[in-house]
Amino acid sequence: MVVVGESGWVLETRILMKKSVWLNILYHIPWIWVGVLFVSCSLIPNPFVKPTATLSPTVDGTIPIHPNPKSGEPVMSLDLSANQENPQVLTSLLWLPNGRFVLSGSGGINLFQLPTTGLQPQAVPAFRAQVAAENPTLLASTPDGLELAWITAGRTVEYWDTAQAANASNIAASDSPITGLALNPNKKDLAYSTLQGEIMVWDSDSHQISQTWQENAWLSDLSFSPDGQNLAGVDPSSLTATIYTVDGQIIKRLEWTEAVNPALLGAFFSPDWKKLAWVSQSAVQFMDVETGKNKVLIGHEDAVGSVAWAPDSTMFATSSTKTSGGDITAAVLIWDSNSGKLLQTFLQVSPVQSISFAPDNLSLAVLDVVGQLHVWRLDQ
Repeated sequence: MVVVGESGWVLETRILMKKSVWLNILYHIPWIWVGVLFVSCSLIPNPFVKPTATLSPTVDGTIPIHPNPKSGEPVMSLDLSANQENPQVLTSLLWLPNGRFVLSGSGGINLFQLPTTGLQPQAVPAFRAQVAAENPTLLASTPDGLELAWITAGRTVEYWDTAQAANASNIAASDSPITGLALNPNKKDLAYSTLQGEIMVWDSDSHQISQTWQENAWLSDLSFSPDGQNLAGVDPSSLTATIYTVDGQIIKRLEWTEAVNPALLGAFFSPDWKKLAWVSQSAVQFMDVETGKNKVLIGHEDAVGSVAWAPDSTMFATSSTKTSGGDITAAVLIWDSNSGKLLQTFLQVSPVQSISFAPDNLSLAVLDVVGQLHVWRLDQ
């Protein structure tokens, strides 16, 4: 299982797929997918290259559209595994504002700049900076994409202000494995939880732990509210999400009492904090945060692996498998979070590792297990 971080606007994603299903995929899937654009480049540099504080000019983040895109095919594809001197296993992807991507992998955290609109199709993202990290997990970002955080080697909290510093700060080390991580979208606070049930709030101005409290069970899927005043965490064992003030006072508990399967992948607050998506095996249950009442329930043919909320909270993306032409193949599905209607399905060549919406809600990026990054337009 690979766990990737979530904070307010960024969701955790996890790979939870049955081995037998993927063996079936590898045996049956027809290799007939044709990408609109294939670019092979050495995007992941040597992990010992020091990051630079000098950032290249930002762009608007719009993905160039192929003049004649085919239905169901990506508008852009990048091979992140090609020609690597030090190959990495890439585990998570976040699409940041101003045309940037951040990817985490076995070698560290890598920040890239997309080509500007109007460049030739051969243009590829420019490497901007890298921070070495040992098997980073729980990758998180603020909505503006300037602050990043993650967990190194399961127990160390790293914080990176990409606009101010050339190196990430090692801000906390835990004796117990860290289970949740979130960045405050407004106050630049950081919260993390441990397997011992501890919740810590770290202040980026004072660089000190400002609040700490204890829960009876360990929490995952930490999330700050949009105004930064509240913090939520999920107890997977009891299918309960708790909303706190930033000093640990309990405001509300939300419980999914109608779950058929107790194997919870996670519970993910929408960016506007009006909905909560409970994900268990093949089911996704949307809940109204204010009332705690269940809304739309959606199902999949097999277990859900990765999830992502659209920045405007209107769409929810999931990865799973789908029967297509008699074969079982990996797929990313886009759902209307209000009605539960399936809006789009994007078939994949390889199992999905991580998914992320563009900040403008118009595109979706998918990172697969072999290091391919594909981008689909959602407004075509």
